[in-house]
Amino acid sequence: MLKNKKLFLFDMDGTIYHEDKLINGALELFSLLEEKNKEYIFITNNSSKSIEVYLEKLKKMGIKVSRDNFFTSAQATIIYLKENKLDKNVYIVGTEAFKKELKENGIEIVEKDKAKNLIVGFDTELHYKKLEDACSLLFDGVNYIATNPDLACPIKDKKFIPDCGSICEMLYLVTKRYPFYIGKPRKEMVEILMKEKGYRREDIVVIGDRLYTDIACGINAGVTSVLVLTGETTKEDLKTTNYLPDFVFESVKEIIKEI
Repeated sequence: MLKNKKLFLFDMDGTIYHEDKLINGALELFSLLEEKNKEYIFITNNSSKSIEVYLEKLKKMGIKVSRDNFFTSAQATIIYLKENKLDKNVYIVGTEAFKKELKENGIEIVEKDKAKNLIVGFDTELHYKKLEDACSLLFDGVNYIATNPDLACPIKDKKFIPDCGSICEMLYLVTKRYPFYIGKPRKEMVEILMKEKGYRREDIVVIGDRLYTDIACGINAGVTSVLVLTGETTKEDLKTTNYLPDFVFESVKEIIKEI
């Protein structure tokens, strides 16, 4: 089946690299996709970094990329805010890179006292004042949106750090409010690309390391899904999940022989 796919949608953290180290076989896989004229795009829920940062990072790792090879939860959030006319009076719990990308795309970011909307992202620059402000706004009843539901972000040595979903869980324990999540597992990230690129569902495969985001996204979008066991998910998790992938591989290296 994978030989016939035309658009490969890859998660990044835990799927093709851990922090600054490529997972074994990733470089060879992308070289093969280039050779066979297969298109690949990185769809990531990580809103802590700008596309420019990802561009530089992957180029340093030896992967051939341009801006067109990326679609992030930050971009999906911008589209959602504009389509729903929520792009004004926005308070951000997120990194400076995330704020910069929003501002460059016309999102009006304000301080807490002027905010009508709260956006939470994967904030690696989180401090307590942001949490206080977010709780205050949630008790005031503002619109509440988050870039992604990921609980943990994989780093090297099979360790993890809190992701956006964990920040939202902490806010829920205080305010009893959950956000509307934008990124994976929602099908829109795949469908936007499918429409822009002119592919059919049967042409597309989603590849990632999380069942409840990557694989669920593929299922929700009606496309083929591939799980790799180099990130958050273990083989034991497959026994209890509602999100069963079409394929399971130890790593992206095993995909090479399939295409």
